[in-house]
Amino acid sequence: MIPVKVIAEKCTGCGACVPACPFGVIEIVNNIAVIKEGCTACKMCIDACPEGAIVAAEEEVRVPQEKLNQYKGIWVVAEITNNKPAPVGFEMLGAGRELADKRNTKLTAVILGHNIKELAKEYIAHGADRVIVLDHEELAQFDEENYSRALAHIVEKEKPEVILCGATIWGRSVIPRLAVKLRTGLTADCTHLDIDPETGLLRQTRPAFGGNIMATILCPNHRPQMATVRPHVMKALPRDDSLEGEIIIADLSEVKWAPKRKKILESVEELGEMII
Repeated sequence: MIPVKVIAEKCTGCGACVPACPFGVIEIVNNIAVIKEGCTACKMCIDACPEGAIVAAEEEVRVPQEKLNQYKGIWVVAEITNNKPAPVGFEMLGAGRELADKRNTKLTAVILGHNIKELAKEYIAHGADRVIVLDHEELAQFDEENYSRALAHIVEKEKPEVILCGATIWGRSVIPRLAVKLRTGLTADCTHLDIDPETGLLRQTRPAFGGNIMATILCPNHRPQMATVRPHVMKALPRDDSLEGEIIIADLSEVKWAPKRKKILESVEELGEMII
């Protein structure tokens, strides 16, 4: 379901919305604006429309309980930079292992990139029961839109109960886009995670009101439950190369990749902080 919609009776085909869309997913067809796949609900088109013909799509109020019960498992979306595992991914696995044990379910690491299958063993050694590898040439270079599209594709098939990721620049770019595509909630910059003993829901705790209080957030009506966690808050489990797990190579043949809007000329590895 596209997050915004066009009221055909009001649309005059003026085209004001077309240049307003930063993602280029609006076109005029037969004098009516058409919003194509790829809309992120930024709502720039709503503000640009002089006729009030573009509105936010009606939000789904509640997902039936029988559908919520289809979602199982704890997932960690593990960041890979320059074909190297980022330490925050192992920290998330440490937190995820505790949650998975409380829910009596499997812990899955999800990695994205190109030619990265050999890295899957690293995540099993740090506590994952399964590793889902999203490997494609379109994922060779970091692209938050294609990364979120690939993730949404596999999430909709596998239906995890919880998705965790580090609140790094990488995670803050990809995970909000994923939450929009899945039409679910996201709690950012968490400092503590736990399972509610009565409901089994993910308890997501983060600072609020400038850090003056700690807010604990639940997501009872939508799945998956999603949270990003600040780096260095969670503790990675000790590496254990004797651990065994399942490695799954995801089928991405049906993913609709984003149009090429930018070209990366050079990537420079950050070596450390600059001292002035």
